[in-house]
This record gives sequence, structure tokens and C-alpha cells, in this order.
Amino acid sequence: LRLHPDLPITALASKEGLLRRTSDPALVMGRRRLERSERSWRFRDPRMEPVARLASRLERKPSLSQDRLFQAVRAGLAGTEEDRGQLASILLEASELAEASPKPIPVQDLFHAALSRWRSGPGPRLDGRRLGLELLSPGEILDRHLPLLRRGLKPALSLEGLGPGADLGGRPLAGHGWCASFSRGGAPAALIAARDRRTLERLLRVEDALARTTRTGAGDILEAGRLYGYPPCCVRAWAKSAWRRSTAGGWAALMNRAASPGPVLPEILPLLAPDLGFVPCSPRCRAAAAAYRSWFCALGGSLAGPALAGRVFVHSLEDPADAASLIPASRTEMSLRYDASRVEGTSGRVAARLRQGDRIEEDAGRVSVLKGTRVLVRWVAQTLVWDRSRIVDPGFWAELAAAALRRSDPSWRRRAAASTRVGLSLVQDSGALKTARG
Repeated sequence: LRLHPDLPITALASKEGLLRRTSDPALVMGRRRLERSERSWRFRDPRMEPVARLASRLERKPSLSQDRLFQAVRAGLAGTEEDRGQLASILLEASELAEASPKPIPVQDLFHAALSRWRSGPGPRLDGRRLGLELLSPGEILDRHLPLLRRGLKPALSLEGLGPGADLGGRPLAGHGWCASFSRGGAPAALIAARDRRTLERLLRVEDALARTTRTGAGDILEAGRLYGYPPCCVRAWAKSAWRRSTAGGWAALMNRAASPGPVLPEILPLLAPDLGFVPCSPRCRAAAAAYRSWFCALGGSLAGPALAGRVFVHSLEDPADAASLIPASRTEMSLRYDASRVEGTSGRVAARLRQGDRIEEDAGRVSVLKGTRVLVRWVAQTLVWDRSRIVDPGFWAELAAAALRRSDPSWRRRAAASTRVGLSLVQDSGALKTARG
């Protein structure tokens, strides 16, 4: 931010007492252009000053080689790849720590705390699988899904993550009206079950073909959709979608379709049953709504309740078992108030954080939980809010889903999330520039 003497914003800053000289050479260089005089300024929130001092030293700058703080930052980053995505991620960690502190944190302490939190990565995942807002064991997940086959609601289904090593509690892989086998290749492993042996063998061959190539043919997609019992209109739309070539394509297209204008039918809640979720051809597809309604009724438990349609769901993008829901009390353009005592969810960090607050805010993909005016936590590329009454930018959610949910090694996932955060900052900068110009 450059404050030239002849600008209205400079006069406003002077009136509010925000003009001040700074002795930090990095901030002086960052706020000065030789062709015009400028005024030095301070942050309205003093907790952000250490964040700015850190931000100005994360990248290599020969002009700061003798600066002690710069030397400490360079020493701390030794052994880090230092691509811009990772540096932006470290800076965001520092910003979150600064906001959570009641007073300014010394800049070196802030840097080491942010670096430690970034290197530790996401916390441990919940032990179990999520169905609705229930946390179940692998054997319980199988038991809850089998009625879909026995009642003829689906020809086959795939339970992702239940590989040969899954503890099914001694349950057999066959029974009256169903049989099952483990996927033959690809990742992640899955338990595939069908109503009969012929359907099972056919689906195993199709899944094997889908896992062996990134250029999936429309024929294999149409066949898989038929075997899984998805509505034909939704399968045809997915076969034509460019997102099907991405390993995170289902999430990307789902967010894209749900963001289109108009209401989303209340029965379309694909994120509540991760193993059954498919991409509706539109937010108002009645065939998709009917499929989800019948499946949820058969699955029972929390999915059979009539109150699902009135809730807003918050899902973790780092742990598929971590999710929560709340009942909105009031809404504004970017904010949603709720009663913390009515938050439901699995025993993870999402529900725990929501129970501490009374409001969530969404801004260009950032999800913040607040108590009054105090920010308790801010998630960037870490959570997804499923609220059918709101319209979100489809392009951003597509990018977010592709980055955060790609099935790959943890280091790639972390780099992808960092890259998403860099893209988010560019979107925010662009929006701020347009606002300033307006």
C-alpha cells in the first residue's frame, strides 16, 4: 500500500493516526518508489505488523543480506524447497497465529511457530469411516450398505478404502443376495459388492480399465454408471465432462454444478454418503433427488432424518471422516449465524471448532469460525461448506477440489494445497484492485 501525499486515502490515514515512520528497512523498501514521495504508515491492527515484517523476508533478497531477521528466516528455511506456494502457506499459518493471539507476537517467535505448524501438516485422521454424520468401523460400513443390494436399489457399489487389510470383523464376502471382492489394481483400494457374480466380474473389469488410464473412455463411464445404478441422464453428462479426466473430477464437477443459479433440490446431498455420491446433471435433477432419497432411506441412521434439508454441512477436505452440520439462524451476504448447541458431527476438529463459535464467514474460499468479532480459526483450502441456499463461484471450487482432493502422496497434496492458497491470494488481490478502482 503506497500512500502518496495527494491521495484521499492518505488524508484518511492521517486523520485516524495511522501515519508513522518505520525503522524496518524491508518495510521501507517495500513502500517506496524513487519517482514519488510517500508517507510511512502503521497497521491499524498491531498484530499484523510482525506478519508484514516476516512476509518481506521470506524470499531471497540480496539487499537484506546483513539484516539479522532476514538471516534468521533464511536459517529456518534451510532444507525447504521454498517454492512460492510453500512460502505463501507458511505466511498464512503466521497470519492465523497472529489473529488468534490477543497481542502482537515477536516476529522471530511467530516465524518459528508458523514454520513448525506448516511442517507438522494436518493433524491425525479420525479412526473410522463416515456415513452421514456417524463414524463407523469398516464392518459397520459394509453392513449399512448391503440393504441397497438386497432391496434392488443398486446393482453394485464400491466402498473405497476397504482393501484386503480392512478389519471387517470376520464378516464373509458373500451372502444371500450379494457377493463381493476387492479391486484388482489402482489406488485407493476398494471393496466392490454386487447382487450377483456376473455383475461383480463385469464391474471389476470396468474398474480395472478405469484405474489403468487417465484418458477414460465414455463407454467405460457409461457402463460403470449403469452398474452402479446412477441415473442415465447424470451418467451421460459426466461422460461428456472435461473434469472426468481429473482424479478429483467428481468433486470439481459437483461444486461446479451446484453453483449454477437456482435452487438445489433438498434431497441432493452427495457429500453425506461418500461411497455413493455421484455428480447430478443439474442441481434440479429429479432423478438424482429420487436416487439419493431412496438410498438414504435404506442406509438409515442419521441419513433417514427429515431435518437434513434444513442444515448446512461443513466438510473437511483433509480428512473425509471429519464433518459437521449446523442449523442457520440468520444469514447475510458472507456470514451465517448459528446456535452452537445444535451443531452435530463426527468427533473431529470441524465440529469441535464450530461448537466454540456462533458464526461462520465465507470469503473467496476462506471459511472462518468466529465468536462475536473474534476469529477462532480460518480454513483456507481445508474445508467445504455445503449450503444450497447460497451461490458460490464455480470456477474457484473446481480449482479447490482439484488441488485439495487429488489422490496422491502427502507431499504432493501439501504442495497442491499451497498452490491453491497462492491462487486464492491472487484472486483476492485482483478483487481488492477492482474495488479500489471502483
